[in-house]
Amino acid sequence: LERAENAVRALEALGVLGGTRERHWHKEPPPSTHVFVEAVPLHPTPKGIKAVLEMTAYAEGTKIHVVASTVEGPNHHRAIRQVVPLMFNDLDEAKDAIDLIVDHLEHVAKGRE
Repeated sequence: LERAENAVRALEALGVLGGTRERHWHKEPPPSTHVFVEAVPLHPTPKGIKAVLEMTAYAEGTKIHVVASTVEGPNHHRAIRQVVPLMFNDLDEAKDAIDLIVDHLEHVAKGRE
């Protein structure tokens, strides 16, 4: 399924497919995931928008800790501050949250054009 989604994205990027695709979710994200996605700091760049995430996987294989951060300062002298954490007890839920963040970035970046 993930390979099929990647193929659809590639065809859309080439202009072969138009319109928007319906996102595949492992399951409907809970409200806390939507709150987390909206709270991720977005940083304008000369060519787009960036978000900074740190992810930690745990040995038991079921938990992923995701922290969004702010980044300030020039390259090689940046200050990074963690601001929004969320622990996911389900790997698929963490993947869905990251997909939501990417979708949000894409939406905001397109709005800057």
